[in-house]
Amino acid sequence: MKLIYPAVFKPFTDQSGGYVVEFPDLPGCVTEGKDLEQAIEMGIDAASGWILGELEDGEKIPHASDYSEITAENGCMVNMLLLDIDAYEEKYGEKAKLLEAVKDVNAIIIRSDIIDAEVLDTAKALTARQFAQYGLAGMDDEVITKYAKEQIEKEEIRNQLIQQILSSKLYTAIEGMVSLDKETVSLDKFKEIAQNA
Repeated sequence: MKLIYPAVFKPFTDQSGGYVVEFPDLPGCVTEGKDLEQAIEMGIDAASGWILGELEDGEKIPHASDYSEITAENGCMVNMLLLDIDAYEEKYGEKAKLLEAVKDVNAIIIRSDIIDAEVLDTAKALTARQFAQYGLAGMDDEVITKYAKEQIEKEEIRNQLIQQILSSKLYTAIEGMVSLDKETVSLDKFKEIAQNA
């Protein structure tokens, strides 16, 4: 989706050649650049981010004012800026953050030597808990390790442990990168979203 919005360019008061850029139709959307070229680039970036934020929040975006309706103070100029929201979303949107998280997880999966060590550590922790449930807390580490190794030789148990580790790593990789404040999703639904991304 491409949109065109008017922007008001106000020269810096210090006469350094820079501009403050404001968008009359986008409340609070203000940026600046050290020269006209950078001001235009920053304006496009700021307005695209403002629009994308509204769309991701499920809000309607304001209609752009007609160029002839915008009045600028003396010494200021008005220019229409073209916003490529699809390109901006691909680079900076929630979907882009999700894809980056999936890449991080794939990198983790590739490092199988770490996975093997973590599988053994996870199996040992589970074994120690199982022994403790039967009143055998404080079992010798050698015995726990031997039993854990026997368990992870069973493919089904090993796969369950790997899945548990990867799920934990996936959560860690995306925590703080993606907000799912609109709805709560199951891991299966999240996998579906990631595959369709």
